Order: sequence, then structure tokens, then C-alpha cells
Amino acid sequence: MDTNIFLHMPIQHLRFAPAPPTMYVDFDGIKLVISDDMDQHTVRILEGRSDVAQTEFQAIRDFVRTDDTVMDIGAGSMACALLAARHARRVVAFEPSPKMYALASANLDANPSLNVEAHLGWGVAPDYTLTAAELRLPAETLDEAAFDHACPVDEGARVMIHSMAPLMGLLQRERPNVVVIEAPGMASALTRAIASCPANLLPRIIITRLRAQWESYDSVHQTISTMRLMGYQLSRSYLGCDGFVFQAAMPGRIGDGLS
Repeated sequence: MDTNIFLHMPIQHLRFAPAPPTMYVDFDGIKLVISDDMDQHTVRILEGRSDVAQTEFQAIRDFVRTDDTVMDIGAGSMACALLAARHARRVVAFEPSPKMYALASANLDANPSLNVEAHLGWGVAPDYTLTAAELRLPAETLDEAAFDHACPVDEGARVMIHSMAPLMGLLQRERPNVVVIEAPGMASALTRAIASCPANLLPRIIITRLRAQWESYDSVHQTISTMRLMGYQLSRSYLGCDGFVFQAAMPGRIGDGLS
């Protein structure tokens, strides 16, 4: 499939019939579904059983500005995208897994005042050559980040994603100031691909989940080193060094209002 076709498609806010939710919770004024199939890290935070201070949710609160455009890659249940929409001017989110459609749609429909441009069924490729990808879903859960189920990767369900949008084209089209990467198995490649983009396309902030369970410690360390070489500062690590916030340290980033 020619991934460039995505760049000429109109923004679509897709809707799928949601399954009956297990429970709704209020998180920062956002109504969110709690499902038994969600990853337990997110469930504990949304239910108030875990401290939000060292999480990607707090990073979004701390780093997203009111005039920002935020891109969420691998948005899952849309919890982070909806939180970003409370703080940002605009949010565009991509979630390729068909197992997430119902939950994502339920959360979007429960918060009609928050504007998230959701592309369900679309993945994001690090380059222009990847036209399809295989997602591995641990324990066949709705959220591919559900590591609390302790299911080895090779025992998970596999889903082929044929609609892949090239990262460079999306950065050119959307011009995000903040990028949130929640894509297990591809986070390192996507993060490094962003760092290799022209300076006028680089976001001010990258909030990324680099999980050694999927990408190896060597890959995570390589990504951190690459980001520093490309002019990003490691502003914060969170989730026990499972997630990181990279902040542009050089002028000329679009997040600084320059081009």
C-alpha cells in the first residue's frame, strides 16, 4: 500500500460501536471507561490507586501548552490523548489495533467537548518503506501495553496492520509541538526517526514509553544516546525508567515558535 495516500486524506473521526463499559471514572474532569482488559498500570492511575506524579499523565500536564498541537502515536484507550486535549489547542491520535476500537470510541464519545482527531486503524511507520506491521498483543488484551499480565511476547495474539502512515509525512502535515509515543515494540525506532528529521519539523517535547521488555536495554540506551546527540535533553524519566521525556535543547524547533 502506498502510505503517502494518507497525507491526502481528510481528517476522519472514526466511530465504532463500543462494547458495554465495565465502569466509568472521572480523571481530571475526563470521563473514562475502566475495562478489565486495560493494562493495569493505567487502571491503577485512573482509579487513584497509583500516584500519577511519575507517569506519562503528569508529563502531559507539565509539558503541554495551551497553543500546542499534540500527536499521540499508539493512543490505545485515548486516555492520554483526551488529557492532552484538556491542555492543548489540538490533538491528533493514531491507534492501529482493532482490539482497541471499541474502548477508544467509548472514551471519545463520553467526552464530546474534548477535540481529539482520532485515526483508528492507522499505525505510524518510522519511514516510508514500512507498508504493514504485525502487532503482538500480550494475553490478547485490549491494550498491547498490558505487561501486568506477564504474557511472553511470542504467546500473544498477532494482528496485521496494513494502514501505516509515514512518520515524516505526518510531522510535515501536523507540525506537532509535542509527540506522545505509546507504541510498544516500535517506540525506539519512532523516537530515533523523529530525531533524524529536519530541524524545522522537530517537536519541542517527546514523551515516549521505551519498554525494555519489547525493545531490549541496548535499544533503549541507544535511543537515549541518539536523542542527546541530536540536541534533546532528557528532562525526565518515569515509570521506573520505562518512560522518558525528551526536551529540545537547541533553537530552531517548531515548539519554540521558530522554523
